[in-house]
Amino acid sequence: MPTARVVNGLVPLKEVSWKFLISGYLRQGKPLKALAMYAEMQKDVSICPCKHTFVALLKACAKTKNLRTGSEVHAKIERTGWIDRDVFIGSSLIDMYAKCGRLDKAQKVFDKLLVRNVVCWNALLRGYVEHEQGSAALNRLEKMQFEAISPDAVTFICILKACGSIGEIVKGKEIHADIERKGLLGQNLIIGNSLIDMYVKCGLLDMAQEVFDKLPTRDVVSWTSLIAGYVEHGAGEEALKCFQKMVGDGTPCNAITYVCILKACSNIGDRNKGQEIHSEIEKNGLLETNLLLWNALLDMYAKCGLLTKAQKVFDRIPVRDVVSWTSIIAGYTDHGHGEEAINAFELMYMEGVCPDVVTFLCVLKAYGRIRDMVNGEEIHAKIESQGFLDINIIVGNTLVDMYVKCGSLTRAQEVFDGLHDRNLVSWNALISGHAELGQAEEAIKCFERMQLDGVSPDGITFVCILKACSSLGATSKGIEIHVEIERQGLIDREILVGSTLVDMYARCGSLVKAHQVFDKLPVRDVVSWTAILEGYAHLGQSTCVFSNFDRMTREGIQPDPVTFIVLLNTCSRAGLLGKGQRYYETMSKDHGISPSLQHHGCMVDLLVRGGHINKAIERIKNIPSDTVAWRTVLSACRNWGNVDFAKRAFAHTLHSK
Repeated sequence: MPTARVVNGLVPLKEVSWKFLISGYLRQGKPLKALAMYAEMQKDVSICPCKHTFVALLKACAKTKNLRTGSEVHAKIERTGWIDRDVFIGSSLIDMYAKCGRLDKAQKVFDKLLVRNVVCWNALLRGYVEHEQGSAALNRLEKMQFEAISPDAVTFICILKACGSIGEIVKGKEIHADIERKGLLGQNLIIGNSLIDMYVKCGLLDMAQEVFDKLPTRDVVSWTSLIAGYVEHGAGEEALKCFQKMVGDGTPCNAITYVCILKACSNIGDRNKGQEIHSEIEKNGLLETNLLLWNALLDMYAKCGLLTKAQKVFDRIPVRDVVSWTSIIAGYTDHGHGEEAINAFELMYMEGVCPDVVTFLCVLKAYGRIRDMVNGEEIHAKIESQGFLDINIIVGNTLVDMYVKCGSLTRAQEVFDGLHDRNLVSWNALISGHAELGQAEEAIKCFERMQLDGVSPDGITFVCILKACSSLGATSKGIEIHVEIERQGLIDREILVGSTLVDMYARCGSLVKAHQVFDKLPVRDVVSWTAILEGYAHLGQSTCVFSNFDRMTREGIQPDPVTFIVLLNTCSRAGLLGKGQRYYETMSKDHGISPSLQHHGCMVDLLVRGGHINKAIERIKNIPSDTVAWRTVLSACRNWGNVDFAKRAFAHTLHSK
């Protein structure tokens, strides 16, 4: 290639014009225009770009990830010999290859450099960090220090990001100490923000807060990094407090801040704060083009159970992506609206949006809730065709659970057997399926196979197995499970495990053991109290049922609907009509519990047993048709010889079928 003429040490004007044109477009954020100018410039073979033009072109290639043009520019630079003697060009080449995803070529360029300064090292480190190769970045840092190159602010920012990405807290603290020694924390806010982010990603929120408190000035990034940390680690209340301080400090929020705080509201179910944030976002006009913010708002309303508002937000989103659709589907599914979730899923397909693995998980749950196995199997086939079952164990577990809820343990077992990996959730889904569908012996066998497979049970497993023991009256197996629960200290940590243990002993008739467990519970809730009441009720000890109920209310425990079913059944068996009526009245008057069909059925049984068949029939007339209630009357008519009422009860029973 002809070399450009130099007159009196000056570059010819024509070449300077191209340089300024290319650099100008780059500064204006138009890298494609800059490359287009380069293509035009190449038509004049008499022009050879100067090093500043080469640097601008490499930056344009990096921004557009144009590896082909970048490689061509590299070849031209090689012919000029500038790589050997100009670290600025060398670092630009390294950066271009790194941005284009060719770390191997970036490393080769770096290795050929005769002179390497901190700028070259930073370009290489940044490449490894941006491609999530944190360990490689730390390895290069050691080599840099071995060559006696002192890190600067950019180096520290890169390395802190690397430490955060791989959770390398020891090295992170070492870098922190170095930053403090050099007094950089008070001088460079970006370093301070990077430190906060590193500690947040490593889960050390106390250290992140400590760094934050030391910053002489804080910007929106400082506040948002800390808020995001609290949100990501389940400290929603702390995130909200931090947000309030940020507002009080006068720091304006950006879209990312609002996304984080909406997520905090979702996690803790604070719908009031969520709606307040929504108003603020609308007032600041941030929603129009920010899909991330739209989706965060939709997710907040869906998770807080405000499905009407969630649907309104969803309908307003200008362009809905898979996240938008999945959020509305998940909202309907999680709050028991399976049909609405399926309708949304079908509309999603009609709009041409492809579901991802999370969407499929939500839809499987929806089909499980509405017990639609036919359509559930269709989704199963789609999941298999896309290979999701092979790469995501959560999908397999959700499939097992869906088939269990649809009542098909055979299909659930087939999916389970085909899983490449099985974890505790897989086993729990199968065990709970057997227990819930009345296959208690199979549940226990499955539990034993799980232990042989080396999987340790958790609280959910024990709750399922204790229920299986209850239904079988398998006290000895229950005692064996009790020993393991005590060994793991679960009674003190998980209320439901303790309550289910009480219930198991009570149902098996071992009231002494039930009381021993009950008395040891750190917290006695309505479930454990009701289990004790039911145990006495099964043994016909009505006096103990009533005295323990009085003790329960004295301790400030509010009864639930199940508690009153136990009380009413106890009154019925003991023939205590007056006491039963008082409990029935107390239920709604003092405890705000609306009577269900089961409560009405208990009262019918109570009236019938007391010989008040007319009153029983009057009560049935005022409630929705209930076959069980009419059969109760029919049985009583037989006992009391009331033929007329028996005919009416029989007619109603037939009509109800």
